[in-house]
Amino acid sequence: LRERQDDIPLLVDYFVKTVAERLGKTDLEINKEAMRLLVGLPWEGNVRELENTIERAAILCNDNKITADDVQPESIGQDTKQSWGQDLDFAQLIPVDAGLNDVLYAIEDKMLHQALDATAYVQARAAEKLGITKSLLQYKMKKYGIKKKK
Repeated sequence: LRERQDDIPLLVDYFVKTVAERLGKTDLEINKEAMRLLVGLPWEGNVRELENTIERAAILCNDNKITADDVQPESIGQDTKQSWGQDLDFAQLIPVDAGLNDVLYAIEDKMLHQALDATAYVQARAAEKLGITKSLLQYKMKKYGIKKKK
C-alpha cells in the first residue's frame, strides 16, 4: 500500500461497500477527512490491513458515517499502548506503600467506567476501546459491580 497510495481511495470505496453489505449497513459512508487520513498513513501491511481498518471503523462509527476518529488503524494504537506510560513518574502518582492489588483494582475500575461513559455504555465499543472482548468486559463489569445503563 505504501507504494500504491493512488489506489487507496478506490480500495477504501470498495471496502466500504463490501463491509456495509456484510454488516447490513446499506447507507454506510466515509467522510473526506477520514479518506485523507487513510491515504496519508504509512501503511506497514498489505491491503488486508486497510480492509480490517475499514471494517473496524464501520463497527465503531456513529450514524453510519466513518470519520477520521474511526479509522485509526490498530498499528497506531499499538505504538500508543506501548509508550504511553514511559514518561510518567509513578512515585509521584501512587504512594510507594500502596498495595499492588489495590492500585490495579482502582485503575481497572476507573478505565472501565471511562470506556463505558465514552461509548454511552455500548459494551462492544467500550470493549474495543479497552482492547478486550465483550465477554471479558461483561465479566469485569460484574466483578466491579458496574450495572448496565438503561
